[in-house]
Amino acid sequence: MADPSLYDALRIPSETLIALDNRTYHFAVQPYHYLIRMSHIVSAAAFFGGIVLFDLRLAGISSHTRLKALAADILPWLYITFGLAMMSGILLFFYDPVHAGSRAYFMPKMILIVLALINTLIYRRLAFGYALKEPPATPPSARWAAALSASGFLLAAQLVPARRTNPPSLGALPAPPEVAATLKRACYDCHSNETRWPWYSRVAPLSSFIVHDVRLGRKEVNFSEWGSYPATRRRKLEWIGRSLHEEKMPPWSYRLMHPGARLSEADQATLERWIDSALTTSSAGGSNE
Repeated sequence: MADPSLYDALRIPSETLIALDNRTYHFAVQPYHYLIRMSHIVSAAAFFGGIVLFDLRLAGISSHTRLKALAADILPWLYITFGLAMMSGILLFFYDPVHAGSRAYFMPKMILIVLALINTLIYRRLAFGYALKEPPATPPSARWAAALSASGFLLAAQLVPARRTNPPSLGALPAPPEVAATLKRACYDCHSNETRWPWYSRVAPLSSFIVHDVRLGRKEVNFSEWGSYPATRRRKLEWIGRSLHEEKMPPWSYRLMHPGARLSEADQATLERWIDSALTTSSAGGSNE
């Protein structure tokens, strides 16, 4: 069942999606599914990257670069990457229309693509030609068009929310109070179901990166689900110890935004003693925990 969403009114009816589901096509494409998905991601990223470069030049950044030459280099790649992104997107949709079309953001995404195409046609007619005809200075109309394009991209990104979740905890971590306090301060935002989502986790595109990092962190080690690791607890402890020793955790990007998460030498020593003790207990018990 689809999750409730602000965009429920725009969902494609389930009957329509089921009617579009072709199992013969699905199984024919299945061996190449991840190749198509990767092509879609890479081509879409390349397309939006080219658009951003072009908008920055129109806005006056790197003004020594001749706009006409830049357009001649970038535009063919924009057409190619846009075509690849659209074709691979269509193939992915018909690969599993029920799953893809039932997502809350699918129809808003389609509407935004249509609006972006209309915006492109308007811009090409009103500003692009003038920008190329008046080198080397970029006319104000082109600068405004670039600013509106970049602003529109950022605003449109907010309509596709990243899913921030905090599932129920399966039990407290059995650790001494000082260890539990250090882990909560430095690790729990990415490695538990008690994530404190900051305000910028609601702003795209940062929201997607943050949600992705939290998802990967929970997959590696989730202290809120520690009791569900009877067979892999030892490996989890070894991973934590290795990350501490190599100073990979907390990562520098997280410490930059959360100075309080920095581990002192005393904090690190406390965690290392707890890990060694837990590993020793596990070995003495004769299990692979």
